[in-house]
Amino acid sequence: MFSRDMIANEALKQYDIQSPHLEFIRHNENLTYSVTDGISGIRFLLRVHMPVEWFSRIAIQHTFSALQAEMRLLEAIREGTDIAVQKPVPTRSGEFICRLTNKFGQDPLYATMLTWIDGHPMDRKDPEWERHRPFLPV
Repeated sequence: MFSRDMIANEALKQYDIQSPHLEFIRHNENLTYSVTDGISGIRFLLRVHMPVEWFSRIAIQHTFSALQAEMRLLEAIREGTDIAVQKPVPTRSGEFICRLTNKFGQDPLYATMLTWIDGHPMDRKDPEWERHRPFLPV
């Protein structure tokens, strides 16, 4: 048996994060963590692309090619606009997507790390909900 923290720690080994502090956020579409570098204090978002069973049976967004496209899109938005989006963080080998070993029961299993942008989850009680509603899931 494995724990979600074991999976996250396995992914973290592939990144150049010093003395990482791992904080679980949620597990739905992705297994998501806040990761803080213990030396620099810089914060990141770690996503292990492993949806919970009820969330998505057809998860093409978790394929290697879809994750590559997402990383390229984020880079293009950062480079070509003034929209604040997260920046993909490369692994120690320079890749934006890390592949985890099959010991966790899902093959393939990928993880990505992004820079952190402060904010809060939006819900219907948020005063900004109506303004952003056309862009939010139902």
